[in-house]
Amino acid sequence: MNTTFKIFVSIWLVYALYVAPAGGVLPNRYQDLTFSIVNEGRFVIDTYHENTIDKAYYNGHYYSVALPGPAFIAIPAYLVFKPLYAFLPENVKQLAGGMQSLKKDALADSSFYGRVDNVEFFLAQIFITLTTQATLSALGSVFLFKTLTIIGFDTRRSIIVTFAYAFGTMVFFFSTVFFEQVLTATALIGAFYFLLRGLDDATLPRRRAFYVLVGGLLVGIGMTFEYIAIFPAGVFGVMLLLRKQWSMLLFYGFGFGLPVFGLMAYNNSIFGSPFTTAYRYIDVAQQKNHDEGFLGITYPHVERLWGLLLSVERGLFFFGPMTAIGTLGLIYSAFKTRRYREIALLALSICLLNLFFFASIKDWRGGASFGPRYLIPILPFVMLGVAMAFDYLHARIIYAVMLLSVAIHWLGAQFGFAESPWEHVTQLLDQGPTLPVFGAILSHSTSRTSALYLFAENYHVAVTIGASLLLVLFLGWWWRELWLPKPTE
Repeated sequence: MNTTFKIFVSIWLVYALYVAPAGGVLPNRYQDLTFSIVNEGRFVIDTYHENTIDKAYYNGHYYSVALPGPAFIAIPAYLVFKPLYAFLPENVKQLAGGMQSLKKDALADSSFYGRVDNVEFFLAQIFITLTTQATLSALGSVFLFKTLTIIGFDTRRSIIVTFAYAFGTMVFFFSTVFFEQVLTATALIGAFYFLLRGLDDATLPRRRAFYVLVGGLLVGIGMTFEYIAIFPAGVFGVMLLLRKQWSMLLFYGFGFGLPVFGLMAYNNSIFGSPFTTAYRYIDVAQQKNHDEGFLGITYPHVERLWGLLLSVERGLFFFGPMTAIGTLGLIYSAFKTRRYREIALLALSICLLNLFFFASIKDWRGGASFGPRYLIPILPFVMLGVAMAFDYLHARIIYAVMLLSVAIHWLGAQFGFAESPWEHVTQLLDQGPTLPVFGAILSHSTSRTSALYLFAENYHVAVTIGASLLLVLFLGWWWRELWLPKPTE
């Protein structure tokens, strides 16, 4: 079996096991738009808007306040789900009866829960997260693995760093819920991988142009997820300029422009201007986060930089100790060695631009979160530094920090949002290990006597133990693949 395929399947299966089958303010804002496009053929989310506060109000209608990319990529999954749901037996649907996509019992009789088939909405969220979010995140890990091998790292190191990225960073938890940051990370590391392939002298000229075009296209798609993709887009463009790849720069620009022009057309169709976004008309409930400077953006604040990197509440180095090693690896490679200097400088530029930008916004914490979720798009580039650090630090130190990071994010994948990286240790000691599906059922159900609720309440321990044994087998299999000698033929 191909190594990249094994990596993809392994990571996806773990994400599927820990997927959180319920919505919330942020996931709902995307799936409201997905449902509106498919079911009503419009960008207005009037029918669904009551299950989120992340919305804009313009010209008498509600719109999703976020960029539309995540909602658009969820459309194929929802189109597949609809006929499956239509053939689902009623007794199976009734098991999810009373499940709400937002944990507010007061909304049970609102127009949203009164008009919309909430069982479909709830189950569709599970399906979309499994088939879109978890899948694209696992693909991002594959892109990271391929990038590491192109740079020149051996297969074992590349696999270890890839799994550390997938399970030892915020990517783990945010691959099991429908947030946009992991999608951006996948688009950016995918773009970097294709650009490196396009710049490889051993690649045929016609293929080089194609790879660079795909790289530009992926960065442009990242722009439909988050505007901060503009920073890596600029860094990649400078890389092409410095290498005097004039023709490649044209292909890159063309690929980048396609989704960006699509985003402009989307804005124009709603607000009558390609440069007007939904954030300009954000709903009153969220205006407090955007009433500073330009839509909440001013200049980098020292206390916000501290908060993003070193605070217990959101600090990147606290929630992912491995990122400190990655940062040191990038800095050392950029200024002390020549082997990885260009790659390290590029990665550092992307990381610093994003860090300073989010230190400039009022809502730098990102609301309810597990760590500084806004920094997720830089994580693949930080992990390049982890791979480099093996050349400068003792491997046992790196492995120990990796294991600590994996432990932190294994807990995060189980228990969700937290205000410190060790908050979930108490929950683990009090409750034991669990799976998010049970927490979602228990907290999102309006009925305490439904079969689904009773199953989650009474059998979650047994199911979790069984799932944990499967994880142990998974780890053992990969240990054998990486460390035990292969038998000679």
